[in-house]
Formats: sequence, C-alpha cells, structure tokens
Amino acid sequence: MKIFSSLKQILLFLYLFSTVIPLLFLGGVSYSTLRRVLEQQVLETQHLLSREIASRVSRVAFEAENVLTYARAVLLDAGGISGADHAQPHLERLVKNYDFFRGLTLLDREGVVRASFPANPEQAGVDMSRQPFFLERATGEKPLWSRAFVSLETGSPTATISLPLNESVLVGFLDLSVLGSIVSGIRLGETGFVLVRDQVQTVIAHPDPSYVQEMRNIVQLPHPGDPRYGFGGIGQFYLDGRSYQGLSVHIEPSGWSLSLLQESAEARAPVRMMMVTALAVLVTVFFSGTLISFYLYWRILKPVKRLVAETEQISSGEYRFAGEAASFREVETLHQAFISMGGVLEAREQALRESLREKEVLLQEVHHRVKNNFQMIISLLNLQSLQVPQEEAQQAFMEAEGRIRSMALVHEKIYRSESLSHVNFGSYIGDILQELYLAYSARDRGIVLDSLVEEVDLSITEAIPCGLILNELVTNVLKHAYPPGFEGRKVLGIVFRKVPSHKAELLVWDRGVGAVTSGEREFSLGQTLVEQLARQLKGELSVSCSEGRKTSLLFPLKIIA
Repeated sequence: MKIFSSLKQILLFLYLFSTVIPLLFLGGVSYSTLRRVLEQQVLETQHLLSREIASRVSRVAFEAENVLTYARAVLLDAGGISGADHAQPHLERLVKNYDFFRGLTLLDREGVVRASFPANPEQAGVDMSRQPFFLERATGEKPLWSRAFVSLETGSPTATISLPLNESVLVGFLDLSVLGSIVSGIRLGETGFVLVRDQVQTVIAHPDPSYVQEMRNIVQLPHPGDPRYGFGGIGQFYLDGRSYQGLSVHIEPSGWSLSLLQESAEARAPVRMMMVTALAVLVTVFFSGTLISFYLYWRILKPVKRLVAETEQISSGEYRFAGEAASFREVETLHQAFISMGGVLEAREQALRESLREKEVLLQEVHHRVKNNFQMIISLLNLQSLQVPQEEAQQAFMEAEGRIRSMALVHEKIYRSESLSHVNFGSYIGDILQELYLAYSARDRGIVLDSLVEEVDLSITEAIPCGLILNELVTNVLKHAYPPGFEGRKVLGIVFRKVPSHKAELLVWDRGVGAVTSGEREFSLGQTLVEQLARQLKGELSVSCSEGRKTSLLFPLKIIA
C-alpha cells in the first residue's frame, strides 16, 4: 500500500513534520510555559507587595489597640469613671501624641458620654447608645473594631475601637485619614492602587478621598481566602467600568481587608510582551522553514514538473523541447535523455506517417479497382439482359445491376473521401436515390420524394449491407407500390437518423397498395435478402402495412476511431 503517490506529497510531508508541526508544538509548549511562569511572577509580586502594605497597616492597628489598652489601664488605676478627671491630663497627652486617634470617649452602661479626651464640654451627656460601636461593644478583654460610620461631631466617616471598663465602655475614635496617607503613597505602575475596606466591604482608605467620604461599598472585589480565586486570592473583576486584576489580604487585628488592584491590561503587559517576543521568534523560524521548503520545491519539484510537461508534449506529438538548464546533474541527465528520445520518436513517427500514406494510397486504389470491377459486372449484366427476350429475365438482370450498383457506390464514396474507414451515409442515400429514380423513371411516373436524412458516418462493414437494404426497399416501392391506374398522391418516404443508445434508424414508407398482391410471391428474394442483411447488422426489422407499407430498420452503430 503506497502512502505517498507523488513527490509533491513527500515534500509537503517533510515540510509539515520538519517545520509546521514542531513549530506548533514548540509554540504551544513555550506559550503555555512562559504564560504560566510570568503570571506566577506577577502573582507573587502582587502577593508580596500586598502583604508588606498590610503589615504596615496592621502595625498601626496593633498600636491603636495598645494605646487603647493603656488608656483603659490608666482609667482603672484612677478608679474608673469617677477618676476620669484625675486621669484627664495624662490621657489628653496620649491622644495628642498618637495621630490615629481623634479622641477617646468614656460611656456609662446606658451609652451616655461621661468623659472625653481631649475634653469636649459639648459631648458631655450625649446619648450614644444607638451608635454601632456601643451596640456591638466588647464584653471581654479583647478590643472590638467597629464598621465605618459617619461621625456626629465631624460629619465624616470614622471607625472605633472599644474596650469594656467595669460597667462602662472606653471608645477610641479613629482618624481614617492616617490610613489614606498610607495607601496614597503606594502606586503599582500607572493604574495600580491600594484600598482598605471594613468588615462590611465599605471603603475606609483610598487614594481618592471621595471613595471614603461617600462610604462606597465594594463587594465585587476578591475576599481574603476566597477559594474561587485560587492562590493568593487573585481575581479579575470590573470596577467603575474598567477591568482590574487584584488580590485581598486580612489586616490583623482589625478584621479589615486590604486590596491591591491593577488594570488587567497593565498587569498582563509583561506577559503580553513576552508572548509577542516569543511569537515573533516562532514566526521568524516558521518563515525561515517555509523559505527553505520553497527552495527545495524550486530545486526538486519544478524540474520534475518540467519533465512531466515534456512527457505530455511527447504524448501530443511534439518532440522538441527548450534546452533550459536543470537544477541537479541527475535531473539534467534525465532531461537530455528526454530530448534524445524525442528526436528518435519524431523520426519513427515520420517513417510511420509515410508508410501509412503509402497504404492509404494503395487502399484507395483497391477501392477504385473494386468499384471499376463492379461497374464492369454491371455492364456485362446489361449486355446479357439485351440478349434475353423474356421480360422477367430482363427484370431480374435489372435488379441484380441495382444491387451491384449499391455496393459499387460504397466503394466509390470511400476512395473519393478523405477517410478510408467510413462513409457519409447521408450523401450515399442521395446518390443511390438519384440512380434508382432514373432507372425506374420515378419522376415521370409522378412519385414524389419525402426525405429526412442526417449525415451519419458508417463503417464499410455497415454501409454495404445497409446500402443493399435501402436498394431493396426503394426498388420494391418504385416497382410495386404505385401500379398503373393508382389514384392518389404518390410518395416515397425516406428517413435516416441517429437515435439514442448509439443506434441508427432507416425508415422507408409509401402510400401505395400496401401488402403484396396475391399474384406475387409472399417471400421474394428481396425480402429474404433484407432479413439476412438486417441480422448481419444485428438490427431490428419491422414492417407495417396500414395505409401503405412502412419498413423500419434499427441497428447499433460501431464506434469509428
């Protein structure tokens, strides 16, 4: 079983398996590996940076808890609410020295302000029992971080840390601008930034202060530890109509989260750059391989195609080729062999043509002599008929002359035509009808010819029996169809044409007396001859005697070369 049927297929196979498939495999592996490595590097960079920033914010949060714990201890030493006035100067200095606190407030069990540091007479007696930091106040020793809310005093967002103090609560109000100053100083590329959200995803720190002032709630960002985002919490999402890539981490001990965000296009820029570089390398290698393949095509396949074209020239009878140089020595040797072979074939063809021409001349002479011999036989029969007084004998001689004349006419047509293998039977019908009309004085008797004749070529083995059949049928019409005293239109109909299935049809009809009369033999010599010749042609003979006589012959045509 052949795998390759042409040299072109072999070269294409080599091109595919030496250039295209290795490049596709190498490109796929390289793309997958480079993309995975680069994306891992970007992820690790963002993860480390977010952890570093989160640790800075966590230090501030831990310091805030420590400060609040220290203030609680001071108040406990002073006796709680009753000793608040005594601890006032010390706590005011503590708040003043620590920027993250706006102030400290001491609430009783009902949520009413009993003291504030620094002192603010306007806050004394204010009921804060409905504030989130009081409703969610701590009951143990661990500070409780509240979610962001709008401060009644400043009208801006804030958050608190609260600690229980006996039956009262010590609340520290945070200055969120401290967090804003931390995140504003961090930029990641052109579009990267950092934001901080509280426990309910409300923004409490952002490079754009309007996000904090409006207390925007952003829930579409990845949550720390969310398994949907895989390692490091990396995710992709839309924010303000832009596509971002980022991750989130916890900020201990506050319960807040820090998100590091960067537009997806910029985050993937290093990956895209490396992919473009790798693609450029692959394209370069691909085009190099393609050029090499086309070079091999030019050097190998083109000369082979030229040899195929020269072979086709030889098949069409052209034996002279251009002396174009070949690419390889072996191919050039083969090309020269083709040129030599062409010269030999041309000489042999010329000799065969001359021999064929001689045979054609000889065959024409044979047909000419056969025609002349037939003509001589006709003349002898004619002379013999003049020596016989009986009318029936003369009629028999006349019919024999007609049959011989039909055969002689075939040979005459052959030697007068360009082809010695076939006869134009349409032209033959016209000639034989002319002679029969003349022999039986058909025009003088008023017999009209109605013919539909196509020009169909018949071989000599078909033309002679078909011509004899035509002679017999026409002779029968001219002799018997219209006897003396016949009244009516006298017509001789001839149809000869090609029909489907590569067959020919010969139809002879008249409007005469129809079937043979009682005074004639039912099976005459002519009828027997027609039937035998029809069998020789392997044809189908049919006769109809209604409204005259109609004889049809349908026979297969031989294929003429």
